[in-house]
Amino acid sequence: MPRISIIVPVYNEDENILPLFYEIKKHCPEDFELIWIDDGSTDETLTEIQQLSFHEERIKCISLSRNFGHQNAMLAGLNYANGDYIITMDGDLQHPPSLIPKMIEKLNGGTDIVFTKRTCTKKTNWIQRTFTKLFFRFANFFSETKIDEDLTDYRAFNHKVLESVLQLQEKETFLRGIFTWIGYKSDIIHFTTSERMHGKTKYSFRKLIMAEMNKIILFNPNLVKFITTIVGLSIIVTLFNIPLWQLISPANSYNFSTWHILLNLLVVIMQLFLTVMIFKLVNISLYNNRKRPPYLVKETINF
Repeated sequence: MPRISIIVPVYNEDENILPLFYEIKKHCPEDFELIWIDDGSTDETLTEIQQLSFHEERIKCISLSRNFGHQNAMLAGLNYANGDYIITMDGDLQHPPSLIPKMIEKLNGGTDIVFTKRTCTKKTNWIQRTFTKLFFRFANFFSETKIDEDLTDYRAFNHKVLESVLQLQEKETFLRGIFTWIGYKSDIIHFTTSERMHGKTKYSFRKLIMAEMNKIILFNPNLVKFITTIVGLSIIVTLFNIPLWQLISPANSYNFSTWHILLNLLVVIMQLFLTVMIFKLVNISLYNNRKRPPYLVKETINF
């Protein structure tokens, strides 16, 4: 029986630690290690993990010095995992541990990576959902690595895949893109996201936008083409928004209609998006040049 490493980044999830552990214990084979990554929690998350680790040697923890973000916390877990099979999942119980046996079965059958895909979600913010779908389709149009917006960070893979991911040594990480980019034989399991039992989501709309920016910048070999397209669309909309007679005879009165206002708003949004993306690109370049580590470990438990 292969040894299983389960990686769970958590940030202020103290109420979910015990319920998630018991669910994993119910569905996972005996030979597993559960690696919690405490991403600078300010509640009792680390205390809950410490108390659990006193009774379970399979419980391990990497406590980071502060909050470094979900992706960097996940990367910390990947660096410490030594199982034959590795499973990554969130700590909010919205990734059902009941899928673990099926994921292991697929890995035993020769699959290298088992992705999971949301088929539907309950009480989803439709504005955020629509934005994500449109953004992914727009970004995928320019990218060589096509990423499904419904793929999650709940996945299982073998040690060969782990070694390939760690070879990249990227400081600005977008793991969904990395696991898609590396290739290997893969399969998908569909599931329905359940409602949160405790706490609230830590993934704000701002963090969602930053993640989408990472997707475009890190997995887009045609970045200049992309920026040029945005600028071109902005210019075209601007030209069509100004009547020719206004350019020829500026003295004529020009009354803005709702249509013109909406077009102007569209231009502003495109230019703002382009500006944010350029600043994000510069920030990534500066971050890589500083050579700062993606995370800092404050303490470890049971390693």
